Amino acid sequence: MKIVVRNVSYKYGRKKALDNISLDIGPGVTGLIGVNGSGKTTLLKLILGIIPIQEGEILINDSPVPIKDKEKLVEIGYIPEIPALDNELTLHEYLGFFLSILETAGGKTTGLDEIIEIVGLGDAKNRRISDYSRGMKQRACISQSILCKRRILILDEPLSHLDPLSRIQFKELFRECADDGAIVLISSHILGELDEICDNVVILNDGKLIEYGAIGQLRNKYESNVVQWVIETDSPIELADLIENELNPSAIEVIGNVIRVLVGSNPRMKSLFFGLLARTCNIEIFRFYDRSLSLEGILKRSMGDNKNESQIH
Repeated sequence: MKIVVRNVSYKYGRKKALDNISLDIGPGVTGLIGVNGSGKTTLLKLILGIIPIQEGEILINDSPVPIKDKEKLVEIGYIPEIPALDNELTLHEYLGFFLSILETAGGKTTGLDEIIEIVGLGDAKNRRISDYSRGMKQRACISQSILCKRRILILDEPLSHLDPLSRIQFKELFRECADDGAIVLISSHILGELDEICDNVVILNDGKLIEYGAIGQLRNKYESNVVQWVIETDSPIELADLIENELNPSAIEVIGNVIRVLVGSNPRMKSLFFGLLARTCNIEIFRFYDRSLSLEGILKRSMGDNKNESQIH
């Protein structure tokens, strides 16, 4: 399964929303990020065939978009930025309508009540959707996208308006779909949450492709000397001396029982540190945080904003 985007450009009037974009997106979780107006939603709508391609081509598993084969269409799930729901129906009626369409097209559906329970709306399934809160409507929209086994999930701000526990639940659900072989393409402004589940990242700016690659590779590319360790220990001075002498960090400071360390981009540095600890049994570690460059930091650096990123703070 693969989404292939080749030399795609798109204009709204004279405004170029996308400028010669080429991507190959495979299974896993891919985050689509960028500032407002960068072209994220336009790209998602083009992949889905919601708006017509003006220049270039998009293929989904070698089939050109828009997909016309119903059996292939049911394999694609979509969550729009603004939930598209029929407020006059109950959730049970709304999902039942889509379930019948999916079954007619040959979709491998999941039980209706099971899906409603998964999204936590069992007690509200017979209420009109118009009576739902914004967060409940978001969960209802998610439920429609997982009514059958999807090979592709296109998600535009899927976690907006959800409470913290629901966000955790659905992040795990999307991750499970990817681990099962699906392509999960997520556009979101909540970069901290994408950071936790993404395999790959697409960065757009002003309609142009700035970066695309594995999140680990992009982190290595942009982090330079900004990886920060925060270590709480019973022997801060002794451990700081060991780290400085054995690992040669970029910077190190001791504040009470806490050591803050800036290390280089050497991927073996953490292994060397834990090997050092293994040889030093008399030092106890209470907490260890590895504050690698965040997705937000990658976005800023890819767009040329690296102010203060290399400082300990």
